[in-house]
Amino acid sequence: HAMHENATELRAMGIAAEDINNSVTALNATFTDFSMLSTTTAKRVTDTTAVLSKLGMSADDSAKGFQTLTKGFAQTPDAAADTMVAMDALARDLGVSTSKIGADFAAAAGHLQKLSGPEAIQSFKQLSVISKATGIEVSRLLAITERFDTFEGAATQAGKLNAALGGNF
Repeated sequence: HAMHENATELRAMGIAAEDINNSVTALNATFTDFSMLSTTTAKRVTDTTAVLSKLGMSADDSAKGFQTLTKGFAQTPDAAADTMVAMDALARDLGVSTSKIGADFAAAAGHLQKLSGPEAIQSFKQLSVISKATGIEVSRLLAITERFDTFEGAATQAGKLNAALGGNF
């Protein structure tokens, strides 16, 4: 009965068997724990990926997100599903596409793993807001902030910002 209701809900969102199949294929290829999940959890992860796909995020980017969130940030697959859905909400809040947020998060994953848990997600959200406000891509912002990993890098970047802004900051 529950499976029938779920299938009806997914169909109502325009999700077909092909969408589910594409999601499972991407998840199996990238999300290393996917094949070891319980049936219920695997279904939630698959459904989330399929829904996000309908909203514009590629199944590959969703799978990379699940991999990063579970392995890099130690989230459970269920928590990762919530985080991935929150990516769509972030996209809507910023007025950017879900596909852009998904691609930016997938590309930023390696950099964000240097931070811990919720802090990394919050940093990504802040970078997305700054990107929207300045027009500078998240990847470029990460390249700039990456230089702050060392004191020397921070001093060099601060000097360049001072020169660019014409002040003593």
